[in-house]
Amino acid sequence: LVKDFHAVLKEFQKAQRTCAERESTFLPQREQGGGGGGGGGSGGRAAYGANMDHERSSYQAAEYMESQALLQEQKRQELMHTEGEMEFNNALIEEREAGILEIQQQIGEVNEIFQDLAVLVNEQGQMIDDIEANIVSTAVRTKDAQKELTKADKSQKAARNKMICLAIVIAVVLIVLILFLLQ
Repeated sequence: LVKDFHAVLKEFQKAQRTCAERESTFLPQREQGGGGGGGGGSGGRAAYGANMDHERSSYQAAEYMESQALLQEQKRQELMHTEGEMEFNNALIEEREAGILEIQQQIGEVNEIFQDLAVLVNEQGQMIDDIEANIVSTAVRTKDAQKELTKADKSQKAARNKMICLAIVIAVVLIVLILFLLQ
């Protein structure tokens, strides 16, 4: 039982270390990945658009400006969408991090419980060993007592037989003495 408990405790501690390692590798990646990226190549497009503006007619210039405005609006919407996703992802990461911290705390509590249980198992193991030693000692003493009782019974029978023989001898001596005195 103690060996099984120690094996389970070692497996639990191994799982706790693995969890801590995974958490430590996750946090640096999150910090690197959350740094954000730069904008697109809008500067190059604006320069290209400026060069094209000189070459096009006034109608084409207006059309180009309208397309640029649409592109800028589309980029602004994409940026807002990306920012929304980033906020959602950050909230999700914070929630997961809180969950991980709670799990880590619970694992620490379970670890303390297992350590307390290990102490109790060791103490009870010693008590069980003491009880076992007492049982073995009692069994040996019981066998010795049985041998002593057998010896006492034999001694009692021998003493009884000696008393009967002595009584018979005394009775015979008294009868012989009485007969001798009566003659």
